[in-house]
Order: sequence, then structure tokens, then C-alpha cells
Amino acid sequence: MRYRHLRHKDVDTVYSGGIFAGQTPQNYVLNKEDLDQAIDAEISGQKADTMKGRS
Repeated sequence: MRYRHLRHKDVDTVYSGGIFAGQTPQNYVLNKEDLDQAIDAEISGQKADTMKGRS
């Protein structure tokens, strides 16, 4: 339930306040598939680059 809550947070949460999942040093707010990929990369020992190809 906690993970689902974070997974569905709006990326603008960083501006409006609240709890969210993020990636540093890029200072990205992660949600949905980006959050899933970042967690999977951490678990497998890879460096997460969840926002690759995005502007």
C-alpha cells in the first residue's frame, strides 16, 4: 500500500509539498514505470538512469 501511494504521486509533488520518491543527484521525482525501473536497477546493482531520453 505504501509503495502504491508513492508510485502514483504526481511529479509536481516536489513543488506542492508532500512525500515522494526521488533520484539524486538529478533531483527527479519518480513515479509509475520510472520508479519501478529505478528500484529494479538498485536491486540488481545497476546505476538507475530512469529519465534517459526525456527532457
